[in-house]
Amino acid sequence: MRRSSLNIVLALMALLPSAALAGSPAAHDEILVLPLRPIGVNPALVDVVTGLLAGELEGKGLIMIDPGDAQACESAACAEEVAIRRGAGRVVYGSVGALGDKRVVRIHALTVSEERPDYSDQFITLTDEDLETVMVRIAEGIAGGYPNSDRATVESVIQRETEEPNLRASRRGLGLRAGVLYPSGESFGAASRLVNLRMGYKRESPDHFFETTFLTDLAWGDDAMDWTLFSVYGARILGRGDFSPYIGVGLGLHQVHVEGKATPITNDYGYTYTASNDQSETTLAIEFGAGILNFRTYGMEVIFDARYRIIVDKFDKVNGKGAHGILLSFGTSG
Repeated sequence: MRRSSLNIVLALMALLPSAALAGSPAAHDEILVLPLRPIGVNPALVDVVTGLLAGELEGKGLIMIDPGDAQACESAACAEEVAIRRGAGRVVYGSVGALGDKRVVRIHALTVSEERPDYSDQFITLTDEDLETVMVRIAEGIAGGYPNSDRATVESVIQRETEEPNLRASRRGLGLRAGVLYPSGESFGAASRLVNLRMGYKRESPDHFFETTFLTDLAWGDDAMDWTLFSVYGARILGRGDFSPYIGVGLGLHQVHVEGKATPITNDYGYTYTASNDQSETTLAIEFGAGILNFRTYGMEVIFDARYRIIVDKFDKVNGKGAHGILLSFGTSG
């Protein structure tokens, strides 16, 4: 009896249309990459490029379907037919062509049962080596659900999009910033705020950056001054897109001058005079910060930065409240 029931279930499953299975939620996670069609390009190169694209998509968590002996397709109808036959919920197809020494890459991604591709894009590369970066860019767009790949990340800027081919491998240069330091807890001699101007040299990789200043960071106001003699600030970048947040920590050597509020004093002879205390120290400072890097895939970044600065001295001659506060700044970053 049990064997008869099992046979009935298997027979019913065999009757289910393959298109229905492909349209199930699980099937949409399965993607088929068809061989790209070579147009005036060495077929061996195109085979390598097809493999790179499949590998990048698999690395982003998509389930790859073996294309078997499937051939390249030029139309959505052809690609969909192959995808249904292979049991895939989505299919990628396109071509790699020659334009003189340049390479033209056209890629489409189609969800089975849809009339039009949900992803379409075209790239022109200056070198064959740049095709690897293009495949990364295309995989990011397809896996991210974008209609095209106009959203570059730090790993997928191609040479044609910038005059500096290695722009994202390591960005470096000077940046200018302006902001305001807001003392906390009546520190800095109970100053209300200090204006800050800073110029620093920054070196940035895809995931980190380090910034140094040398005599080019000054905050002043309300009879207080904080001059950075030398500092190093390191940060971890939390993303690789055009707009990426970061967190960081820094250490510096500072020259700090703090003046206390003037207070009237009456001596034993009844004479009243005004006295104020001041103190200057060369000491260390620690900073904890966070911010946002903007336009990372362009020639110049814009940065918004927030740091909590702690001067390692209590300034007992003034009020013993130390020198610390929140520094908010914005500007350019090389």
